[in-house]
This record gives sequence, structure tokens and C-alpha cells, in this order.
Amino acid sequence: MDPGPRYDLAMRIRLFAVFLLTLAITVVACGRTESTVTTGAAADPVSLLVVSRADASIFTIKPDGSGRTDLVEERSGLVAVQPTWSPDGARLVWTEVDHRSEVPEAFIATSGPDGEELERVPASVAPFYYSWSPTGDQVAFLAPGPGGRVDLGLLQGGVRILDGAQPYYFAWAPDGRTLLTHTNLDTVALLTTDGTLTTLIKTEARFQAPQWATDGTRLVFAIGSPPATGGVRTGAFQTSGQEIVVTDTGGSILHEIGPFAGVTTFELSPDGQQIAHSATVDRNTFNFGPLFVTDLESGDEKTVTTEPVLAYQWSPTGDALLYLAADGGTDLPTFRWAIWDGATSTSYGSVTPTPSFATSYLPFWDQYSRSHRMWAPDGSAFTYSGLTETGEPAVWVQAIEGDPEPSQVASGDLVFWSPDSG
Repeated sequence: MDPGPRYDLAMRIRLFAVFLLTLAITVVACGRTESTVTTGAAADPVSLLVVSRADASIFTIKPDGSGRTDLVEERSGLVAVQPTWSPDGARLVWTEVDHRSEVPEAFIATSGPDGEELERVPASVAPFYYSWSPTGDQVAFLAPGPGGRVDLGLLQGGVRILDGAQPYYFAWAPDGRTLLTHTNLDTVALLTTDGTLTTLIKTEARFQAPQWATDGTRLVFAIGSPPATGGVRTGAFQTSGQEIVVTDTGGSILHEIGPFAGVTTFELSPDGQQIAHSATVDRNTFNFGPLFVTDLESGDEKTVTTEPVLAYQWSPTGDALLYLAADGGTDLPTFRWAIWDGATSTSYGSVTPTPSFATSYLPFWDQYSRSHRMWAPDGSAFTYSGLTETGEPAVWVQAIEGDPEPSQVASGDLVFWSPDSG
């Protein structure tokens, strides 16, 4: 993963250039003057949202918008970004850059959702991505390294750098002892938390983040080389030089999902029985889609939507798939969240993504989807950020049943739901 939208697959850069030009948005620069961290009443870790703003403040709220607790306040002298929930929803980690001294200082901060037990660990550079281990006892992070590389580090008491490459993507093993890595656009490997690296395969397949199945026995990545000329993925068995595969932990292929052309993303369902996947239709235009789901046992493939899909995520129970679709063409695209229930899709209205989400998260959503959740723990709702009709960033909660209209619960540029601690 790269610290910004600089991934060198030309299609992805073009996609977000269209985003910025079409929406005419400007990322807000952050400025600070003083420091305060406030705490509020004890928060419920089962059902909380963490919200961050382009003014660099971070706070938690309940899904109805009440019970706000500021973790980093506006005008605090701190630039705070990348809030990330622990697997049990009991703690958060984020990056702070302190501008109150002549030379800015970077810290990795952690606390409970109401600001309790705040810890700030000095960091030589500011991490731009976090992923807690499934066991919750350590945090992997990505940060700028020397010579333009990306460093993979661990926060476990102190800070330790394990590896470096450009770009860098990874997934945790369920036991928290090993990471599956995809580095330098050509290497899939296993990296233990003590720093031992074992290469599984060399591949030039165009994908970003690999995945480790929750049962601990299977890996998902792509193999092969991209074709010499462009192509269109029209079905599971189209001839191509690239293919999504499910393997055992030694790299032996168990399932072949189907060849693809262009660039692919994928996400295994929580029960490990289905895989959602998408590939570019035309790398020269504005889209990622369409979106498919393949049953691993039968090999049957279903089309979720033929529209371009920019992001998607399985519900915690795996019975529904949330996705962000685009329509209207490249000149005037509109975006909307929708949910596929295994047979049909329900749309939930249009949204204009915030600059922060569009430029820093969407280009790398296949990585963020492994560590940042938009779904409520029980699958009854989802949350998202977007611009209001007047262009202000806001946070909404959309119930799956009942009121078809989303509830605007806060002002904010990014929002993620806490996992279920139970």
C-alpha cells in the first residue's frame, strides 16, 4: 500500500483524477494551535462510530449521533488521522503529528473509545495505515520508508520495523503470528512477526491486497501475468493471463476463481464459502466493475451488478454484500450505496464521497476493507460519509429495514463502525 493515490496502475490514477475533476473538490489542509484530549461518559464498544474530520479532529459517537467523545479536538495543535478500531471494539489507534514544536513530532496513539488509557508512542515517521492483529494484542502499520519505499512495522509496546517494499499490501493470519504480503507488484510471501520471510510465489498479476481466510487454512491472491493487450472480463472462464486463486497456506491451489483482464479486487465472505470479485472492464475509462460472487464449492458465479463498482464489503454474518456503484458515465457520474442479498440489490440513494474518502481510502479499499468496517455489528445498518447539498462533509447511518432515508448523525469526513465485542 502506498501513502497516497500514487499506485502505478494507470487505471486507478485515472479513476481518481476523474473523481477530483468531476466533483471539483479540494482536500482541506490541516492546521493546529493547541492541545487537548477530552473524555466523556463510558462508551459502549458494541455500537459506536469513530469519525474523523479534515480539520484533523477525531471523536466517537453513538449511531444516533449522541454521546460524542472527543479524542483529538479541533485546534489542538495535533494533526490526527487514520483512526482504526481493535477487533473487540475496546480500543482505537491513530496517527498524531504534533505541530507545537519547531520540528513536528509523529506519534502512534491508542486509547479506549471514551479516551481512557491514552498512550502515545513516538514514531520516526507518521504511519498512514493500521491493521490490528485478529488477537488484538499488536498493530501492524505502513509508513513512509527510506528511498521511497513503504515500511511495514509493528506496534507491540514499542515500534518495530519488519519489512519494506514499494508498494506494500498485507493480511493477518487469524492467530496473529504471520502476515500474508504482496509487495513490489510481483511477490506473494509469508512474514512472521519475528521477521522471517518466506516467498510463496512470484506473480505479476494486477491486484493489491491479499486475504487470509478466517479459518486460517486458506489464502487468496492472484497469479499470472497481465496480457500484452487490454481485455474485458466477461465471465469466469475467459482466456487471460491472470487468475484469482484460493490456496492452502503453502501456496498450493485449491480453487481457481476464473481468469480476468485488467486489475482485480476480491473479498472472501466471513464463512469462507463465497468470494466477491471485480475486475476492470476498460482500463481507459472511469470504472472498476462489474461485480461478481462465486461459490467456492460449486464454482457457480452470480452477477451482482454490471455497473462500475468502486468498493464492496461483506456483512459481518456474510449474508449480504454492501457496494458503492457509479452510473451516469465519465462526464457526470453519480454514486450510490447498495446491498445485494444473494439474489437482488437494494439501492439507498446517491452520495458524493468526501475528498478524504475518495482520495485516501477508495483507491486502496481492498486493503481497508480487511481492517475498517462500515457495517453495524449485527448487520442491521451501515455508515458512510459524503458531501451534503451545500458541499459540507457529513456522516450518515442507513438502516437496512424500516426508514428508507439515511440519518445524518454528525459532521465528518470519514466514519467507521466498531466491531462487536461480544
